[in-house]
Amino acid sequence: MNSFRDNLSPEEQAHLVTVQGKVKQVFLRRLQAPEWSVISFVAEWNRAQDDIGLANQGEGVELACRAGCSHCCHASVEIFSPEAFAIVRTLKTLPADRLSAIRQRLLEYELDNIDDPAWTKRPACPFLDDHRCSIYAVRPVACRQAHSLDVKACENDAPHIPQSLNLLAGMSALSGGVMDALAVKGLDTAAYDFVPAVLLALDDPGCEERWLAGERVFSPVT
Repeated sequence: MNSFRDNLSPEEQAHLVTVQGKVKQVFLRRLQAPEWSVISFVAEWNRAQDDIGLANQGEGVELACRAGCSHCCHASVEIFSPEAFAIVRTLKTLPADRLSAIRQRLLEYELDNIDDPAWTKRPACPFLDDHRCSIYAVRPVACRQAHSLDVKACENDAPHIPQSLNLLAGMSALSGGVMDALAVKGLDTAAYDFVPAVLLALDDPGCEERWLAGERVFSPVT
């Protein structure tokens, strides 16, 4: 994704910090609720992200993204620990044969993955089915904030994809506040490679409990 903070004025940067602080307080209250769980926490986070996207479009921003457009599904994606657990919770509701097939695709992706700076050269995301995301409802924040204002730029592998500054700022403040809230609770807030993290969470049922105990359960991004 393109960097955007350098394009913000000092006033806009200060506003971003203020919003992030407010988000932190909201999600801290969620973490302190008796019914708190990873799945409900991530679900609320996802809803807030979707609301930002809808509000951005309501202000007249016309996104070029459409169902079936999957250019950004070849990009390198990082994921936060609770997002990985939420995705795995969803995967484990699938029939055993379907879950086994997905796991195999994840493993094959790891074998096929190449360290290439050109994001369009990477294999397609293993959750992509006929150019559509099979885990769309629980896709990570990196995918939710990915967007373009010009599909031609995506088709031509342009080095800079035109994006909405307001949408990026809103997503950044939201995710920053969420991570700040988790950090106060002593939980790991680092970002990890998407596929390896999902694979580990899928194969190791105890890693979510260890994360909740404050352990860093995934390997750092290399």
